[in-house]
Amino acid sequence: MINILWASKTGDANSWYHIKPFQKCNLVDKLFIVRYSKTKRVIDGAEYFTFSSSNKPIEITLYILKTFKVLLTKKIDLVVAFNPYPWGLISFLLAKIFRKPILLGLIGGELEPNRTSKFKRKLLCKILKYVDIVTVTGKETKLDLVKMGIKKDKVFIFPHLVDIDYLNQVEKSLVTSNMITITSFLPVKRTEDAIKSLALLVDNGVNFNMVILGDGPGKENCIQLAKELKVEKHITFEGYVKDIRPYINNSEYYLQTSSSEGLSIALIESMAVGLIPLVTNVGDEKEVIKDKETGFFIPVGSPEMIANQIVKLETSSLKKNIKNNIEKKMHKSTIQFSNEYIGEILSSIKK
Repeated sequence: MINILWASKTGDANSWYHIKPFQKCNLVDKLFIVRYSKTKRVIDGAEYFTFSSSNKPIEITLYILKTFKVLLTKKIDLVVAFNPYPWGLISFLLAKIFRKPILLGLIGGELEPNRTSKFKRKLLCKILKYVDIVTVTGKETKLDLVKMGIKKDKVFIFPHLVDIDYLNQVEKSLVTSNMITITSFLPVKRTEDAIKSLALLVDNGVNFNMVILGDGPGKENCIQLAKELKVEKHITFEGYVKDIRPYINNSEYYLQTSSSEGLSIALIESMAVGLIPLVTNVGDEKEVIKDKETGFFIPVGSPEMIANQIVKLETSSLKKNIKNNIEKKMHKSTIQFSNEYIGEILSSIKK
């Protein structure tokens, strides 16, 4: 049996996906968690070591002290970290000081030139060669790492595993929509393409509504674009929300228009509750989507193709078939399959 120290800093919504599968694995005895605060979805049975979140220098100092304390006072067999800048890198250094194996998880974008500086990419590439286990969200990212010189046998696929029961435990949303997209409004997200696709549908007599979740520097430009295209009454800019469940449970299509992604947790959650994805194939989306069977791949910068595909789905029996295929596919993306993925990963450190 293995004792794990999970030490990182991730958002409240995402942390559960990175932690819970380890606890569900029957090879794990005790799970210790260092993070900046307890999430609403606390991992029962885990022992938390939290620190206050105020400013970056203080956070980093407290993070180091808390992680150091756990490594010093607890029997730890494996350190697990995500979010490499800087949390994962700090965990890597502490693991090496205490001579503990380290797993560093990549969830997308860490090595993308348009999302991460050249210095950070070079540093991470060097660090990964000394990490004991690297996890990625799909085959494409694994192949990229192997091409960079990372040993194939230490790179494992660790997909996002959802809890269907939790996703369905929602009250009816005050906002219903036909289409939903979740964005930071950064240029890489290309949110304007989602708005343009809605405008094309409305212009062709399809009376659809869209909800856009998220905040960011390009939000005002997107609001202005909606007015220029005369679809402002068809779009709800809901801003940042901590819980997307009410929104994805009251929509039909999930749009991803990004020019760069890893494997979006929101995409997985949306498919798990039955939404049909129309997404750009720019990360590890092939892990869950087979084009024209469990969703649709749309070239970057092609709002007209999104609109055309939705029109086809709305006017044929294909929509029902796609939804049935999605339900079958997502069955293996549930938390019940933790042993299948985590068991293989943890077995590698026992060899």
